[in-house]
Amino acid sequence: MVKITLIRLLYACGIAAPPTIILIIIISGMITPGYNPVTDSISTLSDQSSLTPGLMSTGFIVFGILMLCFSAGLYLGLEWSIKSAVIGITFALYGLGMVFGGVFQDSPGIAGMSINVEGVMHNVAITTAFFSLLVGMLLFVKRVHKIPSWYWFTRFTLAAIGIGLLLSIVFIVASHVTYSGLVQRVFYIIPMICIELVSIGLLRLSFKLR
Repeated sequence: MVKITLIRLLYACGIAAPPTIILIIIISGMITPGYNPVTDSISTLSDQSSLTPGLMSTGFIVFGILMLCFSAGLYLGLEWSIKSAVIGITFALYGLGMVFGGVFQDSPGIAGMSINVEGVMHNVAITTAFFSLLVGMLLFVKRVHKIPSWYWFTRFTLAAIGIGLLLSIVFIVASHVTYSGLVQRVFYIIPMICIELVSIGLLRLSFKLR
């Protein structure tokens, strides 16, 4: 009973993670002078030239910790196997990458200023985190796709992974065009939806355990 309660709490961390980071992004954008969510990336809110970097940096770290907790719930909640362990690891890498994305600030978003080591560390952490999550979602789908109650999620996640990969390429290629901030937000919200659905689905299933 103690283990099941712990697992439920860890799943609840997964449920809390997406709305937490989304709310922090919105608030950070509102308090950052001159910030435009359509043209500016999310990392701009905490880069080395930001006037108000603290909230967004903290948001990355808090979100990462919540995802680390959720990854532990995945590991404990799924029937143990090598595949289940790898799923937990990929989600943990996502959480860890987001933590480092908050610890290291992106390079200054000012014309004429070059990328520096800390900015590179930030970008590596965020990129590694994103692709770790895509791998984790794919492995999770393979783990549950034969379960009838997860059929709807399988189709949605496969579509989300494809769209996420496509939009990530678009964002990389179009990172300096007018609407790069909007493009980034579109492909960012997709994995947030997946995380939310997985967390809610697993929490609901946990109440059927005895």
